[in-house]
Amino acid sequence: MNTHRELAAALRDALNAEAQLPVPLQALIAGSVMCARGGAPSRLGMAKVGRYSYGSSQNHYADLLDAIVGRLPAVVAGMAAGGIDPATAARLGEEVRRRDETIAALRRELKALAERSEHVRRYALALHERVRTLEEQAAGEAGAGEVAGRTADGGC
Repeated sequence: MNTHRELAAALRDALNAEAQLPVPLQALIAGSVMCARGGAPSRLGMAKVGRYSYGSSQNHYADLLDAIVGRLPAVVAGMAAGGIDPATAARLGEEVRRRDETIAALRRELKALAERSEHVRRYALALHERVRTLEEQAAGEAGAGEVAGRTADGGC
């Protein structure tokens, strides 16, 4: 891995894979969590937090674990010095994503209800027009019968 792009691609692939995260990535995340909580990462602590095998990680990734233990606290402290808590930021980001999904679902539901409401409104309007026509016909027939009755009786 010679470039940052290759590293980014490897991280993306590891994070998108269905399988468990690779131990180096688990160790880095566990160390970051420990630092964000105000603690100092250790090899054993990272294995416990990251839930990976302590023994095999020592055999295969000792140099990486030493680098994480030695350098990560300063890096996390430097990032946190800006007043942004990485854990809180991640939690808030997830909350915003969930709210966006909820809003999108509610908008879809509102659109469906508006379409249904429009259908009901049109039906009610058509029914109203039909009733008005029938009332006008009935009034016309009643008026015609009344006029015919008066003429037959010799009224007005």
